[in-house]
Amino acid sequence: MDKRNSFSHLVQYALSNSPLRRQFENCYHPLKMTGNEKYMEINLNLNKSCIQTAVKRKYNRLISNYFKLKASENTEIIESEISLLKEALENLDFAWLRATYPELRGGGKNEIIIGIGADNKITISINNRLIHETHQNYKL
Repeated sequence: MDKRNSFSHLVQYALSNSPLRRQFENCYHPLKMTGNEKYMEINLNLNKSCIQTAVKRKYNRLISNYFKLKASENTEIIESEISLLKEALENLDFAWLRATYPELRGGGKNEIIIGIGADNKITISINNRLIHETHQNYKL
């Protein structure tokens, strides 16, 4: 089975389980396949908080949901989301991001997405405009 088919089955399985269904419907864009490149995106809600607080809240919510899952459930997707957010919390300069991009201070209706590509670069986009990515030598 190739990667696209196995991922498709994984997504279908995750969507059939209610705790993960809410994660997908509310905040998660599955890995997008563009050629040989894969990309995972997580929507962040900055209506009432800045990007750092939103990432912390999402991370804590995912950790909580992870431990509520049954042992038999496939946890690969939620684990990859947790890993991405953990790396973002540990390595991004949130003060610089907030100072440089006022949209990341919170309170707006902008679409903020944090993601990671096949090259392991963490990216941040505002309204589908890439505004930040980690250095090319950065590895998760």
